[in-house]
Amino acid sequence: MINQASPPPFLRVARRRATSGRWAEFYVVVILAFGTFLSVISAFFEAEPSTRSAINLGVLTIASMALSKSVGIARLTVANAASAAIAWLVGAQLLSGVFAQLSGARLDSTDMWKWMAQAIGPIVVFWPCYEWARTAYNDAPIDIGLRSVAVLAIGSVSFEAAGILSFETYGDRYFGPIGDSVAWLLCIVAPYFLFNRAIGFATLSILALLLTQSRGGAIVCVATILTMLGIQGRRRGGAARGIVVLSVVFVAGFLFSEQLSGLLNRFADGVMLESDRIETTDFTLELFETAPLLGLGYGAHTYTWSRAGYESLPLDGLFGVPTSTLAQLLADTGLFGTLPYFILFFTVVASLISLVSLVGPSQNEKVISLGVWLTCFMALNQSASWLLPSSLLAPFVFAFCGIVVGASANTPRANSRDGAIRRRGTAT
Repeated sequence: MINQASPPPFLRVARRRATSGRWAEFYVVVILAFGTFLSVISAFFEAEPSTRSAINLGVLTIASMALSKSVGIARLTVANAASAAIAWLVGAQLLSGVFAQLSGARLDSTDMWKWMAQAIGPIVVFWPCYEWARTAYNDAPIDIGLRSVAVLAIGSVSFEAAGILSFETYGDRYFGPIGDSVAWLLCIVAPYFLFNRAIGFATLSILALLLTQSRGGAIVCVATILTMLGIQGRRRGGAARGIVVLSVVFVAGFLFSEQLSGLLNRFADGVMLESDRIETTDFTLELFETAPLLGLGYGAHTYTWSRAGYESLPLDGLFGVPTSTLAQLLADTGLFGTLPYFILFFTVVASLISLVSLVGPSQNEKVISLGVWLTCFMALNQSASWLLPSSLLAPFVFAFCGIVVGASANTPRANSRDGAIRRRGTAT
């Protein structure tokens, strides 16, 4: 019998790290793509939103724990402004819930705690995504995850537009089994692929976005494209890339000129500035005025709307859920719980500036495009709250926050600073 010599220790360590790295990439793909996949599957089985939310949250938690184990969670992971802001946001939700229950503002608090768990649960993806981007970032899992999302979102809209499926058709607006959240998914993937040399995916995503005629999605998408054009204009070849990008947008608009005309008419009609969302946001802000410091607990808008009997009234202009995340935070958690939202936003902006200035716009373009979309989305989207139970967008927001902030810490200057922190910690 021939005894084979065991591989040297350094080779075994390298193999373990390679295997761990591949599994970490798989977990990132799951975090990005599973929610969209589940929304398509659940539409055919008519699953309850609470059931879908519970399954999605369970998978996100398992994937986050597995990713944490693969990359390890260092002390530095929690020692940053974004992590502190997210922990503060969670604490504020819990404190406002307890205050609302003890003060009698919420007579039946069961739904409040259930909705809160479903809405803020996706926060668990932030810390492992941050550590993965800080220590082992690469583009592959993001590409795979967003390509999967793009295929599902484009298919959802296209099959309904072709008459193969019928779910949520509003005149000449098409969403498919994913629902109206599909427009926001498309406004993520369209700029991402547009600036990362996947013109086919980008063109199809823009065409599908036109079929939804979503004004909010169009605003964020256009803002992201214009910002990325400004960033890429700093480097050689930026003008040529800009011509290609604008050509793709022009061709998409020409091919679907009728849908583009319908979208422009929706802007021209001024409906966005009239009753529905403005009235809903005014209703949400009125709740903030009653408890400006700590708010009325999670879901204050829906709870008050339901108890006031609006659900049985034919009011087209007042929605049962808040349409602005900022207004929702003010009503639910007051000023105390809204402040960390701004801290998180400005931390993302600072991280994005760091990525652009330290490594240059020609490097890490994919994570930069994620940061640009995230910044535009958090700043400009006041027509659809994403901090709701069963939201498809919350995992993207928290995952992208972790990836962008973590990637900005994975630079030579940041690494030297972290090394100094570790040395000081060891010395003490």
